[in-house]
Amino acid sequence: MFRTCCCADDGTGPKVCRVLHNGEETGDIFTSDAEQLHGYSAVNAMTPREREVEVMRLQALVTDFLKQVTRGMPCTYVRDDGLASDMIQTKYRIPKGIVDLEVVSPDDVKKAEVTCPLALIQDIFTFIEDGHAVFGDELVSQVESAGLEKELLLMIVYAPKPAMIIKLLVVY
Repeated sequence: MFRTCCCADDGTGPKVCRVLHNGEETGDIFTSDAEQLHGYSAVNAMTPREREVEVMRLQALVTDFLKQVTRGMPCTYVRDDGLASDMIQTKYRIPKGIVDLEVVSPDDVKKAEVTCPLALIQDIFTFIEDGHAVFGDELVSQVESAGLEKELLLMIVYAPKPAMIIKLLVVY
């Protein structure tokens, strides 16, 4: 269920990090060069007091995020029926059980327009990292025409059933 990171440094370049799941490599590899890690301190370079302060800072950050996202965060949901896309001003939230990500119905805030089980998320794409190739020129054009920032475009890919893949698009 939980993933860990294992980094190796041969001294010739940036560290190479592999994501492990239950001790097995997932195939996810990334580098930990200075640009990617700007603003972060290596845990092994911290004093015990610095580690304690960092843990407290991260716990406060997560707690604050969970408080906000439980109440709901504003977003624009891109509802796509295969023929056309609608841009709907609404909110996304993660209810207290922290099991699902919900896009709130714009007609009834107590109902979810979309419910995405967090455990079924297969991938998350952002425009900044993945660009036009993932989102397509038509969708990016629609987002820009609606006066929204394409850089805030997010696609969550999840599979509620084995042969069924759903792409949830939001602009946050």
